[in-house]
Amino acid sequence: MFDLSGNVTRGELASRTATKLVREWIDLHLEELREDWKLAQAGDELPKIAPLE
Repeated sequence: MFDLSGNVTRGELASRTATKLVREWIDLHLEELREDWKLAQAGDELPKIAPLE
């Protein structure tokens, strides 16, 4: 699990490449993730966020 800064908070990934890709995805979608967090706290449905291409 990662926080919004891209730091691993629980578990681990098998490679540095995977960790780098997750951090890149977080950077690209940070505002969407923040909005989803607000929606989740309110119990609302979360929209999908595009994968890294």
